[in-house]
Amino acid sequence: MANREAVMIEEPRIARLLFADTRFAWLWLPLRLYLGWAWWEAGWHKFVDPKWIDGGQALVEFWQRGLKMTPKPVIAFDWYRSFIEFLVNSGAHTWLSKVIIFGELAIALGLILGRLHGVGGVLRRDDELELHYGRIRVHQRFAVRDCNVVGVGVAKCRMDRA
Repeated sequence: MANREAVMIEEPRIARLLFADTRFAWLWLPLRLYLGWAWWEAGWHKFVDPKWIDGGQALVEFWQRGLKMTPKPVIAFDWYRSFIEFLVNSGAHTWLSKVIIFGELAIALGLILGRLHGVGGVLRRDDELELHYGRIRVHQRFAVRDCNVVGVGVAKCRMDRA
């Protein structure tokens, strides 16, 4: 039978103060606006460029430059070269260019408007860490720790010992 116990894990005070306290929002505002503007410029440049928005010709040209082998390979890893070749051969540039453009513009708006704080749940490393929208699950050899984020800087965790 598994032994289950709830454990409260809190962030350090300084982390809670800097990242969760609204009094320090002004501290992050210039950085957020700068990064948002950089994302907006990158996305807008692609949006108004016909080589990007009309079929993704700029994207396929970028990939083809990366696939060059002379004088030395631009892409050093074979698995990545195979992936890029697959994208070029399948014609993925026609739809992926639009995903890139609108993704960059969405990230820019999220940063500028301050609405990207909940998008941290995209990271996933198999068998080590899953982080999906406020739920952390750490896989270990003899235990699984399952944590639900219940508030700013507070997580409720359950430990199931094998």
